[in-house]
Amino acid sequence: MDGATEAASDAVEAVETAIDTATGDAAVAAEATGDAALGDIFTAEGFDIDQAIAALEAADLSPITRQSVITALRGAGDDPALLQAALDQARAALGLGQ
Repeated sequence: MDGATEAASDAVEAVETAIDTATGDAAVAAEATGDAALGDIFTAEGFDIDQAIAALEAADLSPITRQSVITALRGAGDDPALLQAALDQARAALGLGQ
């Protein structure tokens, strides 16, 4: 390999490494942002039944767990204590921190 070809090859490798690193960092940041937004849906302040159900249906949960959590959320109605218990159940099922 001549000097110019080797330099070009090294430059390509450096760019590929930088792209891989940037892509990985962006994915981690997006996941953290998504988890934060998802976590907000499952708080008493940010709760929205439609968004919560959509998030649960999109999550990788067993059908029994998914239906149990959705039923609890729907059944909570306007009772703050029941809603908080259902939100805690949803957060646990989704692996979100309390």
